[in-house]
Amino acid sequence: LPISPLTAQCLATVLRMHGWQQGELATASGIAAPTVSAHLNGTRVIRDDHLAAYITALDPIEQTTLVAAWLRDTLPAAACESVIDTATNRLSEPVRTWRPTLAPDHQKMLDWLAAKLATDPELADIFAAACRKGGYSD
Repeated sequence: LPISPLTAQCLATVLRMHGWQQGELATASGIAAPTVSAHLNGTRVIRDDHLAAYITALDPIEQTTLVAAWLRDTLPAAACESVIDTATNRLSEPVRTWRPTLAPDHQKMLDWLAAKLATDPELADIFAAACRKGGYSD
């Protein structure tokens, strides 16, 4: 059996769906082609850094499916039950939609910033440029 059987199977499905060769997935994800091959044939474990690189090359539904498969390969069965919807092999709704809560003062600061950005186009442009430079995009 492959070391990460569900994750490898999911990646193979993604290749077929996109009509990609292994080299195309390697290029799209930034993972070396021999490593992609080893992941797909089950001779190398798919680590969390590999998973993170693979999901950059996938659409949101494929990302969720790949993460769910990786969690099923990685986590103990009892832990999987609370994070994965076993009927769909996707992340459970509470896991997919979870967002950290903000302290009231942080929420006030964000509300203030949102109001300023909505009324000051120059500030909005500066903020957008800073976000892009920081690697965040909309």
